[in-house]
Amino acid sequence: MSPALRYQPGEVLLQLAGQAVEAPRLPAGLYLVATPIGNLADISLRALATLARADLIAAEDTRHSKKLLTHFGVRGEMTPYHEHNAEKE
Repeated sequence: MSPALRYQPGEVLLQLAGQAVEAPRLPAGLYLVATPIGNLADISLRALATLARADLIAAEDTRHSKKLLTHFGVRGEMTPYHEHNAEKE
């Protein structure tokens, strides 16, 4: 993430082409977001905005998801969720 970006309390931003963009607010609910497996540029703007506004991101592979979120400057809490821990949650 660019060191020039400054986050203020209550602001939810993501980074697109080096520019900070505010993510629109979403109604409360569960959102399922498909993420690209290979090319990070294949993600949609709607998917990025949804991830930026999420209170919690449950990801099957947190290593892959962390790369994606870091690349676009999305900050948020992430937890692993996959077949090996699904019954525990």
